[in-house]
Amino acid sequence: MSTFGAKLIMKKDSTKKFQAKRSQPYYSLSAVKQLVKQGNVEIRGNALEGAYQDFGWKTDDILDAIRKLKPAHYYKSEPSRMRESLLIDYYKAPELKGEAVYVHFYIVDGRLIVNSFKKI
Repeated sequence: MSTFGAKLIMKKDSTKKFQAKRSQPYYSLSAVKQLVKQGNVEIRGNALEGAYQDFGWKTDDILDAIRKLKPAHYYKSEPSRMRESLLIDYYKAPELKGEAVYVHFYIVDGRLIVNSFKKI
């Protein structure tokens, strides 16, 4: 099974740049969860800080929450502002471990990078 999902639809925004809009995640949720299981995860400082400030959660709590994400929690995928060739998947889970969670992440070189983790 491929890590990458649905077809990318390009749309012009008001600034005349093309913006990616997807109806499905770029990264397979099963691949994301497999990387968590294997321990191939990097949680960025701002994600750790957001999870702790908003929920009092630490690394294990974040990983547990990612394991509990469902396809219905998918929100959108967009190119990174820093590197347009890199797509980031965004999830909004209104009831995840008793909290309303907003998380975004991407996969690079076989590692899941959790870029943000905070309250919706």
